Amino acid sequence: MRTVSVILAGLMAVCIWADSAAGQTSLSVEITTGQDHWEISGRTEDELIDFVNANLMLRTDYNFDVHASPFYDQRVGEGCWIAGGSMTAHTIVSAPEWVDYERANRSLRRRWDAYAEQVALHSQGHIEISRQGAQIIAQRLAAIPPQQSCSELRTLVDSTLDSLIDALQVSHRNYDRDSGGMPRISRPLPIRR
Repeated sequence: MRTVSVILAGLMAVCIWADSAAGQTSLSVEITTGQDHWEISGRTEDELIDFVNANLMLRTDYNFDVHASPFYDQRVGEGCWIAGGSMTAHTIVSAPEWVDYERANRSLRRRWDAYAEQVALHSQGHIEISRQGAQIIAQRLAAIPPQQSCSELRTLVDSTLDSLIDALQVSHRNYDRDSGGMPRISRPLPIRR
């Protein structure tokens, strides 16, 4: 399998401001997206459908990764707070790439183009869920109040981050459930001619 990474959206930086014991702090957020293509082959409708159906269940249509690196500051009598830092969120959407596209007949290519458009629209939903989720995660982390010690704050940040990432994963699964998941290919291709 050949993997091609293509940047779908430019880097987006968001600053989230929160009041803390020592004044204003910021947590910068970097949100990126990419696309992973997995090759399929077939020059006829039957070959194409058979190949996709045999391989589709081995693929996921999205993957995301979130990392937070907050900076902590502590002063006697004021506790420990998040004094800045960064968070990165990267979402990769997967889509089939038909390697025999140019060798197929024009009618089948048109129907494939319509199918690929449906896949792209579905993928865009996952990208938007990740974008919104990353912003919410950054806001929630920045809003964590000061704690007595930095050790307590780190533990709270880690547990908050884990639970918010779990919630983001649930949002992706709910989107797949509600939308029917990544569009499937069946006989005939479920696409307007």
